[in-house]
Amino acid sequence: MTYTNMLEKVQDSIISGDAGVAAPLVRPNPRLSASALLGIYIEGYRIRLSQAVRSDYPCLAHYLGEERMNGLVAAYVKKTPSCSYNLDHYPFAFRRFVAQACEDEAAHALAELEGVMAEVFMLPESAPMDFESFGSLDAESLGRMSFALRSAGMLIRLAYDAEAYLQAYKKGEAEKDIQKRPAHLYLYRHDNEVKRQQLEIAEYQVLSALGHGESFSAAIETALASHIYAAAALAEKIRSWLPKWIGQGFFAHTERVKKSV
Repeated sequence: MTYTNMLEKVQDSIISGDAGVAAPLVRPNPRLSASALLGIYIEGYRIRLSQAVRSDYPCLAHYLGEERMNGLVAAYVKKTPSCSYNLDHYPFAFRRFVAQACEDEAAHALAELEGVMAEVFMLPESAPMDFESFGSLDAESLGRMSFALRSAGMLIRLAYDAEAYLQAYKKGEAEKDIQKRPAHLYLYRHDNEVKRQQLEIAEYQVLSALGHGESFSAAIETALASHIYAAAALAEKIRSWLPKWIGQGFFAHTERVKKSV
């Protein structure tokens, strides 16, 4: 057996939790058997991964309570081996695991929010668009423009208002329940901080369409199709939203211009 094969055996033993897989390869010492020595690594591996998950989901742990949170984290660690040298990436899939393994739908929303916060913090940076990027655009040229969301940014839509619960948690005022009301947010990293912007539904629709590559005019048409606002009312909203979006760094700097569709 080569040295590489031996290392693979030890790795398999640690990930599976079965010390017997690699025990024949480990030299025991006077105080601990080979299985006991491997057990130290097996337990340490699980403790470290569990700590990584819990560090990204403190509000979820508060909401669920220690027993339920510990159970979910242990099940996730058992099912999900670490596949990256960067432990910061390990908890990213936990939000999707919670959606499958936990029956509490409010917990799904809270896990989604905290998980996206952690992931956005680690995504690659992109320079923000500023007002100088527009120059002296007329309405037709603006309509043809395509706006790219920040590379470290995600739009999310939640069935429960996890954002309000998270804000209350940070103030030490979190109640037992999370209100069942839709929440639309844009999470993005700007100035080395993850921003959480609550959005109106139509605002979310426009930004989502832009994020999928639609031109500015096409994105507005997408929002109009939902009949939340009439054309004149949406135009007023756009006039207030666009300066906010640019001023607060919603978009990445880009030179791309597309024709309207």
